Amino acid sequence: MAGYLAYAVEHDRKFLQGHRGEWLPPPTVLHLADRRRRYDVMTVESASLYANVFNIEQDHAKLWRETLHELRRLLKRYDSQMRRRYNRFVARADIRPQRDSRPPELIDFGTMLERAAAHSGRDPQELLSEARSATSHEDERQRGIEVVNWLAARLPQGRAIVVASLLHPWYPCRIENDPGRIAVMRKICGEQGLAHLHVYPYISDMSAFAWQSGVPSLLEQHSPLDQLPPDIEMLQALACPVLNIGPYGQGAHTGQERSRLGWLSEGLPRALLALLESLSR
Repeated sequence: MAGYLAYAVEHDRKFLQGHRGEWLPPPTVLHLADRRRRYDVMTVESASLYANVFNIEQDHAKLWRETLHELRRLLKRYDSQMRRRYNRFVARADIRPQRDSRPPELIDFGTMLERAAAHSGRDPQELLSEARSATSHEDERQRGIEVVNWLAARLPQGRAIVVASLLHPWYPCRIENDPGRIAVMRKICGEQGLAHLHVYPYISDMSAFAWQSGVPSLLEQHSPLDQLPPDIEMLQALACPVLNIGPYGQGAHTGQERSRLGWLSEGLPRALLALLESLSR
């Protein structure tokens, strides 16, 4: 099931977003593993899947709802394929292997936490704190997966469940959130010979200055980790417009990534000085 979702997410056009004819990179699966420590012939009980899904959606709550809806659609398609395969096998073989008649269920992290707390008779936040303290992995994303596994082990046994949660990195993004100042900066960059793209095709740390009001509550409800920066209130108050001045070179995000030396030593400083001089007036 995890392998099917990994393939389906990477090739699903509904997860591919663009703006004015420019497109973000497609979803990328960064981690896919089961919980077996060594090879054995038993059916694995659980697996974890971590993927980057790039988007430019302004309503993050809507984006999360649409993501869950699409994942449910993919799970339904997977279940239909497995049932057809099962029926073909039964029709050709003289055996009736056991099979759960219930389709897999997809729930968000908040729902899983509520179910685990109700099943164990614990307060949800206390249970979440215990789950977080029980993780020891150095990698933050792996710690998040361990929290999900820890809580999933405290759910009632039975139906296959897929849990969707939000993990680092989270980069909020805005388009045209301040048309006036953005237009001024674009004009200055254009005078320095820079081309303008409406969609920045890479992850930008500068997007931390674009935190929106609904993002903190979304992360608090659906993230296994405490991901909110300590200065979140200040970042929300700033709400600065973001204009990414990308590198000029080749091989971005590869082992051969490189930039043009003339751009780094001359073009970029010249553009930054022109921007600072204009915006400080």
